[in-house]
Amino acid sequence: MREEQEHGLERLKEILNELGELASEAEELLEEFPQHTAQAEAYGVFQWGWSSNPYDITLSSIVDSIEDDED
Repeated sequence: MREEQEHGLERLKEILNELGELASEAEELLEEFPQHTAQAEAYGVFQWGWSSNPYDITLSSIVDSIEDDED
């Protein structure tokens, strides 16, 4: 992998971590609006960058694919 690609992959991982942190913060903030919390959780609105469905193409699955290509 070229240096630029390695840097890009590391940045993608950082972005996924940032998305996770932002999703957690959003979930905490939404707790102030309990009438919407259950719906948000039911529809997975806090899953930014990944999915529980293994057939979905997500940022996380693409990063995993890039890493698998390197093995």
